[in-house]
Amino acid sequence: MSCDKESDSSEMNSPPTAPVNLTPLDAALCQNTDLEFTWSASTDPNGDDILYQIEISENVDFSSIYKTGKTGSTSKVFTLLKGVLYYWRVKATDANNASSEYTSPWQFITEADGDSNYVPYAPSLVAPTNYSQVSDSSINLEWNCSDLDGDDLSYDLYYGQTEATATKESNLNESTFTLSNLVTGTTVFWRVVAHDTQGNSSHGQLWSFTVKF
Repeated sequence: MSCDKESDSSEMNSPPTAPVNLTPLDAALCQNTDLEFTWSASTDPNGDDILYQIEISENVDFSSIYKTGKTGSTSKVFTLLKGVLYYWRVKATDANNASSEYTSPWQFITEADGDSNYVPYAPSLVAPTNYSQVSDSSINLEWNCSDLDGDDLSYDLYYGQTEATATKESNLNESTFTLSNLVTGTTVFWRVVAHDTQGNSSHGQLWSFTVKF
């Protein structure tokens, strides 16, 4: 029998609750390049001190990080580039290195010079909902997307039974597409890339659903 109090304490440690994004709001427009990010305070079940880590990326999957930082407060200021679509998220970590999940990423666009053209917002999921089950061999994929400049948008759709989503439908003019001949028991991954008429593009998140009928 071990009497290692430090080990027992570590095993009993619980992570803090996840914070909640506050500002800048999701899909906010024309944000200042010197921008304050704020989020709600987390609580720790063990009363530990909490540090927050914020990440800012130009990619919805945070495959590369543009800015990151840690703070003991519920706000942090970053200087950003003009006319860029950014995503941000934050998590809480206690003094024993137990962490909450990251918040769901929010997106915003910084102010641009007068003659600049904005990238489209990242496509957002409408249906089927992420991780849902569908009971038909045919399903309509639906998403939303908008452009601050009012440019016409076209879409590339990637889908498949792995996260690589190898199959591509190009230059779709509508924000919906019908998948047919689905096989029961399979999981389908899909994502959408939006393009405006000025050559700008934005990538949506990777979504999935399972076929059962």
